[in-house]
Amino acid sequence: NVNIVISESEVSTVNVSVEASKDEACYTPMYSWLTNLITDPFMTDLSKFGGWGNKSIVIDPAVAYCGSRCAFINGTAVCWPNSGSIDASIAWQPNKTYRIKAMVKAVNGTMNMGVSNEANVSGGSDFSIPQSDTWVEFTKDITTGANATSGLCFFNGCGASTGFIGYIDNWEMYDITSVITSDIRPTENN
Repeated sequence: NVNIVISESEVSTVNVSVEASKDEACYTPMYSWLTNLITDPFMTDLSKFGGWGNKSIVIDPAVAYCGSRCAFINGTAVCWPNSGSIDASIAWQPNKTYRIKAMVKAVNGTMNMGVSNEANVSGGSDFSIPQSDTWVEFTKDITTGANATSGLCFFNGCGASTGFIGYIDNWEMYDITSVITSDIRPTENN
């Protein structure tokens, strides 16, 4: 943190605290030419997410995977109301393929990454993340059904989870339909 001093006519002084982190130094978007559907991939502000239960933002570069913050589910047992869920609202489009990627740490058993209201996504809607003492990369592709509507992509201690304490950082999700149906990859300038 750095403090900036602002003075006006030497009558009053205001200290402004500034927090900086090097998120970009350890984060490279999977698809820089596509829109990340997770509005806060660095997990800095829970007001940008829905969810329930025991969830918070940890402000500690020694704990976060990247930068100064990450999201934390600190439950006492599996599922509602004892664990927690961090939910990103997604406007699912019918018959599209999406790729989910995040850095996660499941502390006391498996954690769950899942989707809802995707209208019969191929391959299921709850995905188990193995317990690990270190950060691991979670990547999963899903394809929505013909009747997909607005729903969620979530990280929680429920569904496919055996644990209820975990961390998430560098969360990304993209509609990759154009990527997998084309041999031509757009350049960064297009």
